[in-house]
Amino acid sequence: MSGSDADTTETGLLDRLRRALAHAEEAGRCYLALIAAEARRLVRSLMHEAVWMAVLVGFGLIGVGLLVVGLAILIESRLEVPGSGLMIVGGVMVVVFLVVMFTLKARKEK
Repeated sequence: MSGSDADTTETGLLDRLRRALAHAEEAGRCYLALIAAEARRLVRSLMHEAVWMAVLVGFGLIGVGLLVVGLAILIESRLEVPGSGLMIVGGVMVVVFLVVMFTLKARKEK
């Protein structure tokens, strides 16, 4: 009989160990599922923010373009010389671009 009790104890211990390992495996899967869900939520949030930022930048660029063209037309109408407004506004934009570019390049070299 003592042999029979030893087998039952070993089987009970192995069964408990097996259940504990199964529980640990399920807990690990749940933890990984939570991490994956949080990552999906974060990516979705970042993508939503990026899309809105792109839309706003697009509207801003369209607005700046219309403003520049309107300013060029206004200058051209005041000077009464065809094409003068676009030349003046375009020249100012090129000069501003070059000044900013060379300023940033000088700062980078320091």
